[in-house]
Amino acid sequence: MKQELEEIELSLGVDLKIKIPKQSLPNLNIVEPNRLNTVSSKTLLTNALTKPIGAPLLEKVGRVAVVFGDYTRHPSPFLADLVVWLEKRASDLKLICAGGSHPPPTQEYYKRVLGENVYERYKGSIFASSTQSINSTYILLGKTSRGVDVEVNKELLDRDTIITTSNVQPHFFAGYSGGAKAILPGCSSLKTIVANHSLAIGNPNAKELILEGNPLREDMEEAAALLSKTVHRYHILDFVLNPDDSPVAAAYGSPLEAHRHLVEEYASKLYVVKTKPSKLVISVADWPTGRNLMQAFKAAWYASNIIDEQGDIKPIVILVAALVDGVGNPSFRDEITRYAGWSPEKVFEDLKRRAKEGSLTETSQGPNRLAIDRQRFTLKVVSPSAPREVVSTLSEAGYTCYRSITEALNDMPFKVDKIIATLLPHGSLTVPLPTVNC
Repeated sequence: MKQELEEIELSLGVDLKIKIPKQSLPNLNIVEPNRLNTVSSKTLLTNALTKPIGAPLLEKVGRVAVVFGDYTRHPSPFLADLVVWLEKRASDLKLICAGGSHPPPTQEYYKRVLGENVYERYKGSIFASSTQSINSTYILLGKTSRGVDVEVNKELLDRDTIITTSNVQPHFFAGYSGGAKAILPGCSSLKTIVANHSLAIGNPNAKELILEGNPLREDMEEAAALLSKTVHRYHILDFVLNPDDSPVAAAYGSPLEAHRHLVEEYASKLYVVKTKPSKLVISVADWPTGRNLMQAFKAAWYASNIIDEQGDIKPIVILVAALVDGVGNPSFRDEITRYAGWSPEKVFEDLKRRAKEGSLTETSQGPNRLAIDRQRFTLKVVSPSAPREVVSTLSEAGYTCYRSITEALNDMPFKVDKIIATLLPHGSLTVPLPTVNC
């Protein structure tokens, strides 16, 4: 974010910027995530591997798979160094990109996150786990206590050791990203993903910051436990980043214990910020979250934690994002347009009906959250670069897409210069909570 005398300039990623004229919002409260001291990625990797949490030291690994995130996630800062470290200890190594229901990445993406040297050595051993790929085959491991059939990518199952490396930050229905989420949904079949995600319908605990008592997160961790019984060793090597993507922490070990350590000691201290409620919240979806509509909505949902619901004026959240990659998933477009004009009560009723008959999709949690929030606030979307499909999808779903923040501010039911507004420049990395005395 760049602040000048007359305007505030916000970065949306991919060299794209947008401005807020300061005179439009003279009472603007800017809320940033916290920052922690940066640590070199090599130091983090060494410390994490030599001080495992809830697991023994990583020594003989045999046949190993390293699982990493796709282009909608922040890449691991030590992915290439981890591969080099494992080369000295593994008899065989494969790399698996955990894409879940997202399209497979390009070869250019692999080159970027792995580095040219590692990519060239292993380009024949890189696999994308994607339900949209004909090359992904899934094997049933068993059922969770909630009855979800756990089907995982077969490329995992010939391994002695599996190490997943993911970013830990707030997530709108899994509580936090990272941990077992790399397996479910990351490396699971569409059937498994849909069954797991349907647990969000009508459940107030399936939201950001909640882990214990969150049915989706607990189900994901049961799936990881099933995988641990199938292969010799499944551990995580997760990390936490500052808003500028500089690394601050990493932990190696148990998918449960190492993940909770990073949440409690780092992620919750970075991304959870107390502030006053507002009638107007402007939330910017950071890159890469803001690259498509489905991911960008997270920034609006986090912002809703500090809307001021008192009085007769309905609060407004303005979501600002690049959206250069469009909607993000065809099923997400179908889901959010399907319920256009429906009351929240009817949305919940239909989603529950579909859950019973098994006709939900992997993106049905989207209309569930939108219906919950439609009762509470009005959502407006601003994107200077959204393609036509995003504009039409939003319009069909009952939302307006503006090309500038000024355009959105000029279309308000109240005078914006008379209220205290809040700006979240890193909206997908900030979960604001209301101060106790508000």
